[in-house]
Amino acid sequence: MNAPVATTPSEPVVVKAGVPSFGCLGWSATLMQVLCLSGVSGAQQENELAVLDTGKEFLYIDLDGQILAEDVARLNAKIGQLGYMTFTHAPTPLVSGLKLTVGAATVLFTSEETHPDNAVAATFTTTLVATCGTTTRQIYKDKDKWEAQGIEHGAAVRRIGNRLLVELTAHSEINGARLTWFQALLLNTETCEETHTWGRGEIDMGTW
Repeated sequence: MNAPVATTPSEPVVVKAGVPSFGCLGWSATLMQVLCLSGVSGAQQENELAVLDTGKEFLYIDLDGQILAEDVARLNAKIGQLGYMTFTHAPTPLVSGLKLTVGAATVLFTSEETHPDNAVAATFTTTLVATCGTTTRQIYKDKDKWEAQGIEHGAAVRRIGNRLLVELTAHSEINGARLTWFQALLLNTETCEETHTWGRGEIDMGTW
């Protein structure tokens, strides 16, 4: 699988009021960091969450999973001050079981569903393994049991210089309601070290 084209930022990032679409919004050459909006939506009301994270600090946290109109101007002013610019290229989807080579690094994403004997809920195991030279690291692993229908796990990447931004999303349907959760990580392709993660801990579905 070919490596994605290196991403070049274009215009200032702007957020809008309402229920957001999760994802990574842009890059700051000043901070050398990514701005991502992570969280959970479509779950029971008490489980919804939206977190706007600069890679250095949380700019915004809302427990109802939305951005309030009265906060938009303040957020956009702060985002502008920090120098966040939008990406010009869409992320490149990762295909489960197919390796992606980016410079010296190779990334392998797998997402598998199993049905243990006599189990009501299927078990979904999602992993992300990176290899840089002779170093191989499992940088992500999630194993969940869901009483759900039509669950989908997905991953996509953006290349930013010698960094690789990996975005992880899960969708499922529970009792007719669609649930979405989003996480991301920034990987140094020369060392395979994570430089930051979004949606870990505060949005770990295994703890909800």
